[in-house]
Amino acid sequence: MKILDAGCGIHKYKGEEGDRVIGVDFINNKYADVTHDLNKFPWPFRDNEFDMVNCVAVLEHLNEPIKVLEEFWRITKPEGRIFISVPHYSGLCSAAHVEHKHIFASNSLMYFEDKSEAKVSSSARFRVKSELGWLTGFTRAKHNSIREFVIILTALVEWPINLNYYTKLLAERFLCFYIGGFDEVRFYLEVVK
Repeated sequence: MKILDAGCGIHKYKGEEGDRVIGVDFINNKYADVTHDLNKFPWPFRDNEFDMVNCVAVLEHLNEPIKVLEEFWRITKPEGRIFISVPHYSGLCSAAHVEHKHIFASNSLMYFEDKSEAKVSSSARFRVKSELGWLTGFTRAKHNSIREFVIILTALVEWPINLNYYTKLLAERFLCFYIGGFDEVRFYLEVVK
């Protein structure tokens, strides 16, 4: 599988055995196979070149998210997958980083779906699934017992919240302010062409 890690930074996605991962970043480093500013369009990739795109903690930094999603759509094969992780608007990280230009909710990308009544002014279309992530930074704790406890606690909170559109909507509208906010939104897109 050919995978693009968009904005790979120093934590390039590894993929699975047999995958070919291409890292792109605006900083020339040993992890970036291609040096390119993702705010400059079009990107230096062919149409339908990738089976999958990975974009973690990048979209919120870019100037034009709609154009970025159009590029994802252009360079990804039909029925290809795109994974995007961004800070949730209720989380501390969303507003704490001075270079964050956009905030996101679990339904921010639903306007790219064919079945959506309200659409963005773009021809790019996806099947969209989203999940809210809670305490995701703590799941990387170095102490094993703390990490294991937080992973179990997070699973117990995230599972009912991510059951469907309405449980996410209720959680974002009311619950997030009682549990300290959500850290991230994870989007799973399938390209529709």
